[in-house]
Amino acid sequence: MTHYAVFLAVTGLPTGPVSGLTALTVPAHRLAEAEARASAALAGLPEGAGWADLEPDRRRELVARVRTVPHHAADHIEHNDPAAPGSSALADCLAGLAANSSLKELAGQRRTVYFTGDRPLGDAAGAPFLAGASAVHRGAENRYPALARLAALLGTAAGPSTDGSLPEDQDLYEAFDRYTVGGP
Repeated sequence: MTHYAVFLAVTGLPTGPVSGLTALTVPAHRLAEAEARASAALAGLPEGAGWADLEPDRRRELVARVRTVPHHAADHIEHNDPAAPGSSALADCLAGLAANSSLKELAGQRRTVYFTGDRPLGDAAGAPFLAGASAVHRGAENRYPALARLAALLGTAAGPSTDGSLPEDQDLYEAFDRYTVGGP
């Protein structure tokens, strides 16, 4: 049975509502290699830069460089509906990713989950995808800074990928063999 590392980046303001969730999944036995390659791929990228902030040539370069990062898949889901009473947008996004993306295949697999940032998990802590994980860690950037940064960058690239406003050679999701981008 393969063990996976799943890097989750929440989109939305740090203290505001969750607007989406991005997952970058890496086979755990390739984690060190993935971190090193992600670090090389993102070298020179301004701190806090989003996909829309980058010039077309820089986006093309990053797409090509990110292709070398070992991965299982990249997935993003938007939370477009207000959270139902008694639920949270983060829990809804986790449920949506677990049911409608490559994460669905990981339901019975060993996995360790790494959240970027320190946003409280709240109701989402009991989400089946997290509850079934071997471990859940917050502050992914403290352990795997490049993979955490890549997951966050993928979150900023989801909108242009979904609306088709970029050519394929500038779509960061095209760097991955398997990906899903969208909403429930």
